[in-house]
Amino acid sequence: MNGMGVTYPLGFRAAAVEAAVKKPGRNDLAIIVSDCPCAAAAVFTRNLFAAAPVLYSRRIIEQDGSVRAIVVNSGNANAGTGETGLRDAESMATLTGSGLGIGKDEVLVASTGVIGRPMPMDRIAAGIGKACAVLARDGGGAGADAGLDVARAIMTTDTVEKIASRTVSGREGEIRIGGICKGAGMIHPDMATMLAFLTTDAALSSDVLHPMLRRAADKTFNAVSVDNDMSTNDSAFLLANGAAGDVDLEAFEATLTDLCRELALKIVADGEGATKVVMIEVTGARTDAEAALAADAVATSMLVKTALNGNDPNWGRILAAVGRSGAVIDTGRIRIELAGFPLFEKGLPTEADLAEVSTRMKAKEVRIRVEIGLGTGSRTVYTTDLSREYVSINADYTT
Repeated sequence: MNGMGVTYPLGFRAAAVEAAVKKPGRNDLAIIVSDCPCAAAAVFTRNLFAAAPVLYSRRIIEQDGSVRAIVVNSGNANAGTGETGLRDAESMATLTGSGLGIGKDEVLVASTGVIGRPMPMDRIAAGIGKACAVLARDGGGAGADAGLDVARAIMTTDTVEKIASRTVSGREGEIRIGGICKGAGMIHPDMATMLAFLTTDAALSSDVLHPMLRRAADKTFNAVSVDNDMSTNDSAFLLANGAAGDVDLEAFEATLTDLCRELALKIVADGEGATKVVMIEVTGARTDAEAALAADAVATSMLVKTALNGNDPNWGRILAAVGRSGAVIDTGRIRIELAGFPLFEKGLPTEADLAEVSTRMKAKEVRIRVEIGLGTGSRTVYTTDLSREYVSINADYTT
C-alpha cells in the first residue's frame, strides 16, 4: 500500500519520464492527474524570492476553481528567472492541459533543482508530451509502479523516495489518502516542505481543505529542519476528487496529519549528510508560540547539531540556544534531558555519567527534552545532526 502514494486513492493516475532537464539518465518530469475534477488546497513558501511555478500555482489556487493535474520537474528550480520563468511555468501548464484535454487553469506547476538557470523548454515540452502519451493509454499511469516512479522523479539530492498512504473510514466505504514528497537539503520550511503532493478520493470542498492542510503542515512539515534554509520553491498541494464519497472531517484530518508526519520524518532521516534524527521536545513554556521559539533555536543551532554529530553531550549549547530564543525563561526552573539523561535542572548541572550519555547519543534517533516550567505551552520539532558530508554535498552542488 505505501508504495502507491499519489496513485493510491481512486481516480488518480501518474506518469514519470526522462526529459533530461539537468542531465540525461533518469526520470525527471512527472504528471499526476485525476480522472475527475478536484477541489484543491495548497501552501507555499514565504520566501520573498518565490520561484515562478510558486507564483503561477498560487494564482491558480486563488481562483478557487477545479484542478485536475500537477506537472512537476526536478533538476531546475525555475527560480530567479524573471518574466521568462513565469512564461515557462505557464507554458508547462498549457502543454499539460493540451496533452490531457483539460484547461491550463486546471494544472498546478512545481519545480525543484538549481536556482537561476533558464528552463530547457524544448526538453520540458518533449517530456510533457511523453508523459501525456502514457496517461492517454487505456489504464495508463495507474497502480503502485506509477506512484513510485513519480516519487523518484522529483528527487534531487534525496537518496530515497518518500511515499506514504493511509485509509480512513468514510460514510460510504473506505477513503484513501496518498502522498509523496522530496527534500533532503534547504529544509527549514515556513509552509510545508520542498515539494509535497497529496491526493485523496474524499469528497471535500476547497474551503475545508485549505485550513485543514495548513494545520497539518504546521504540525508536521513546518516542524522539521535540516539546515535552516527555506527554499524558494516550497509547495504542498492537496487534491480531493470525491470518488469515494463523504468522510468525517475530524477523522480525515487526523489521518492526513499522520501521513504528513511520516513524510516529514522521512525528509529528516534523509537529510543531507545526516547520521541521526533528533527530536526536540519543549514543554512548560508560557505559550505554544514561546515553546516553538525555544525548540527552533535548539534545532537550528550549528553548535548543537555538530555536537550531536560528534556524540558530544555538551548540554551548555542547548541551554544557550534556549536562552537566546526569545522565549521567557526562569533559569532556576529549566530542566534539560539528552538521550534520556537529565543533565541540567534547578539551575545546576547534574552528576550524569557523560561517557554513558555519549554512548547513547550514537543511536539513530536521539531525543532532547527541555522543560521550561512556566506554563502549558509545548512544541516538538525534528532535526538532524550536521556532518562533514553535508559540507561536501553543498560545496560543489552546481559545479
